[in-house]
Amino acid sequence: GQVYQATLHSGETVAVKVQRPDLANVINFDIAVLRQIARFMMRFPQVIRGIDWEGILGEFATVVFEEMDYIQEGRNAETFRANFRKWREVYVPTIYWSHSSPRVLTMEFIGGTKVTDLETLRERQIHPPDVIKLIARTYLKQLLEDGYFHADPHPGNLRVMDDGRMAFFDFGMVGRISATLQSQMIDAFFHIVEKDVKGLTQDLINLEFLAPTVDQEVIKPVVEKLF
Repeated sequence: GQVYQATLHSGETVAVKVQRPDLANVINFDIAVLRQIARFMMRFPQVIRGIDWEGILGEFATVVFEEMDYIQEGRNAETFRANFRKWREVYVPTIYWSHSSPRVLTMEFIGGTKVTDLETLRERQIHPPDVIKLIARTYLKQLLEDGYFHADPHPGNLRVMDDGRMAFFDFGMVGRISATLQSQMIDAFFHIVEKDVKGLTQDLINLEFLAPTVDQEVIKPVVEKLF
């Protein structure tokens, strides 16, 4: 999409995201080409080393078509806002549903500073490490408490407002975590805090970062170096 600044007849300044024309056809064509490439690559397991390219492409297709539905993006934003309703430091722009559709999303315009504009942050007496800590805290809450997270946190989607609050934008891509996975992530978090090498090595297997058949004695020195 492309985003424009606009003014409603009622006087509010808004950001209007308009989807590019014929987008579904363009993306469908690209995915069809990529599927052909993936099927060809699957014939050479020694090259792809066990990576499920067709599965990855299927997941990508699901996510990218979810992102194209701006009504769903607006709902995602409202879910995120509800999860952070008790956090004064976090802000999500208001969605103007009367001016939104599956291909047009209108939301409150938010001024402020990009999280990567360190010079301006310092000029405004905002300590950049404090910004990083806030982002980290929000993601710990999203991953370990809510099980629902903003999955596209690049600098264009995060802004430090003039009053110091962190504004989140663009909820086209969100992730959901099962209760089982969430429990495993919490275990890993505490094993990191406790510097528990054996526990974290097992967590990496439980979380399927490592195969169950891996030799843990080989992995433990690597985990120790991470600490």
